[in-house]
Amino acid sequence: MRWSEQTDVISVLRQIPAYMHYGVVSYVEDGAPVGDFLEAIISNNLVSSFAAADGDNVLCIRAYADLLYNHFPSGSWGSRDAYKEWIAHKAAQRKRDELAV
Repeated sequence: MRWSEQTDVISVLRQIPAYMHYGVVSYVEDGAPVGDFLEAIISNNLVSSFAAADGDNVLCIRAYADLLYNHFPSGSWGSRDAYKEWIAHKAAQRKRDELAV
């Protein structure tokens, strides 16, 4: 089952703007880079998160914290290094998967 298909994840995703779902899911499942706001959230940078948030997202910071702390895979968030390493990890995983086919 994909991360985004888990009932508990779906429940929390409903608490953030729908236009953010693709970025969140693509990052977790595929290691896709995200925009400034999500990168700040994922990197655990509170000040930059608020600075980059639009009017909808600023109201959802608590839901993002819940999503990260309770539902993001271990090692995929918490610092800028963790953010970069997750993207690299997923790229390497894709490459291994392609070679296995």
